[in-house]
Amino acid sequence: MKRKSREGRMCWGGALAAALVLGALAFAGTGCEPEGKLPPPEDEYPPDVIDVQPLPPDPTPDDPTPDDPTPDDPTPDDPTPDDPEVPDDPTPPVVFPPSPYARAELSPDGRYLLVQRDSAAGFCLVAADVESGDVHHPAGLCGLRWFAFSPDGELAFLLLEDGLEIQVLNLSTMKASTAYKLANPYAVLEVSPDGDFLVLSNRPVDEWSEAQYEWSTYLMELRRITVIDLAHDAVHEQFFPYAVRSTAFSPVDRALLVSMSWWKEDGLPEAQVHFMNTATGVVENTIVFPNCADEIVVQPEGELAILAPTQCFVHPVTLAPEVVPEEFPEPEEEWDEWDEWDEADPCSVIDLVERKFVGNLPGFGPVEFSGDGQTAVAFSRQETMMKQWNMFQQKLVGLIFIRMSDLYWKVVEYGSDEPDYFFDMGSMHLYLHDQEGGKDRLVRMDADSKEMEVLSGPPATFEEKAEMADGSLYLVHQGKLLTVAPGGLETVEAALPAVPGQVFARPQGDSAVVFSSSGASVLLISHPDGEVLETIPLE
Repeated sequence: MKRKSREGRMCWGGALAAALVLGALAFAGTGCEPEGKLPPPEDEYPPDVIDVQPLPPDPTPDDPTPDDPTPDDPTPDDPTPDDPEVPDDPTPPVVFPPSPYARAELSPDGRYLLVQRDSAAGFCLVAADVESGDVHHPAGLCGLRWFAFSPDGELAFLLLEDGLEIQVLNLSTMKASTAYKLANPYAVLEVSPDGDFLVLSNRPVDEWSEAQYEWSTYLMELRRITVIDLAHDAVHEQFFPYAVRSTAFSPVDRALLVSMSWWKEDGLPEAQVHFMNTATGVVENTIVFPNCADEIVVQPEGELAILAPTQCFVHPVTLAPEVVPEEFPEPEEEWDEWDEWDEADPCSVIDLVERKFVGNLPGFGPVEFSGDGQTAVAFSRQETMMKQWNMFQQKLVGLIFIRMSDLYWKVVEYGSDEPDYFFDMGSMHLYLHDQEGGKDRLVRMDADSKEMEVLSGPPATFEEKAEMADGSLYLVHQGKLLTVAPGGLETVEAALPAVPGQVFARPQGDSAVVFSSSGASVLLISHPDGEVLETIPLE
């Protein structure tokens, strides 16, 4: 894949130049690492920016679409009318089969652990009060697809009945009431940061739904989003051109950002970010990008967002011509050729206030922001840095640090394996996990100096983690609970009477909650000494 490249940068005088340019950011290195600052959009590869009206409702049965062919144009791979998987089935099954794994979440106030637990009646809700040790089995709350807490931790919103009903559970009384009946099935329910809105979608949220998302036959359902305005008891459903990949709430105006990407018929990628007014349900703005970036991440308490390539899943779904707004433009094609990779940079920066494209920078997601929102990190690949950006990168994988105040970025040489990473609460360190040399490795990088240190002790991943207020880490890996002390460079195994599955940090800072991998019990452990204070059976 090639496109217009920036001019190569010379590295002579690197150390002195880096010291003068970087200032407070204090990026470490020789000065020869790739670096840059976003130019004005006209000097980049700007996508088209358009205003769009709300998309029309679903195509009627008389409007053929590629995933619903007419009898005159049958395709051998399409389901037959007798197949229960046909999307037009008046009583279709759920969009995604439920995950076979139990799911648990701790309430924001740290008191209740809600568990989505399999039983003969389907997935039922179990609530454990970790302070009193009481366990509740609220009646009638089976067939559970998803749940989410209100920001204050007083309520739980439950998605039931194969994703067609929402009930609200008062956690202090353990009484539930039906709040909404839905016209279409959903698999994911989210609560806005202010607690005023619910968002329902079928976007992927974990490895299980990633696989279901990639192969699901219910492509039309993947394009729906419903927003519920709790204060005004209003329900708004929106239907998008392609399968929804990610969502995020703008901290600027509470708009819902919706991203998606796909391959066009000519083999080139296209991505879109839609700004949906949560109060009216209207899609007010859309930005179209000529790349396959697919995940939108907003700057905490800031005014920018980054659209980054992570998976770039694509579905062969298009709208019938009469359904597409006439003003919907074809994006400009900026590359001379396209190698049809599964993923491709760049990351694109978006201004949330002006709702416009700012510029592109190299790198792949996931994008992680520091807690203060001042720094973002992604990773780079040697091949794309050299072919697309005309910049030299010594190692196969680098880390791209972005200073959000002026969008200055720099690549720090890393290694040969693409890592997972996250910032600690204090934004002082970046923790990374990779498989350098074929073995699990934990690395801690100083956020200022970029110096890296490898942690000793048993290896771990970041699939299940919790960070305490003092900076301690709890990690679950291969049936073991591992701890990392504040500032420590060693993982230490904690002795537990049950095999851990998930771990949660209580906001009180004096204890952590461990959900067993069997789903049979909950452990409350003291912090920092790790003693088991209570074992709560869920049977």
